[in-house]
Amino acid sequence: HLNVVSACIAAVLERLDDLDNATEVIYGIQLAVQEVCANIVEHAYGGAPGGRIQVLVGLDMLSRELVVELRD
Repeated sequence: HLNVVSACIAAVLERLDDLDNATEVIYGIQLAVQEVCANIVEHAYGGAPGGRIQVLVGLDMLSRELVVELRD
């Protein structure tokens, strides 16, 4: 379901009208989150199916801070 997580990240960041290099920033964050998810699957679940990763994506518009929280 990494495509869903990536789409959510893009949708949240697209709310920032003046984000410099938006395409590169969005891609970089998506890649980082995908890497963390892959590490969770490999190290926490040993690659076995059935593991769940909880993902929280939030954007504070005032401080312009993106928070991505991953829990296994």
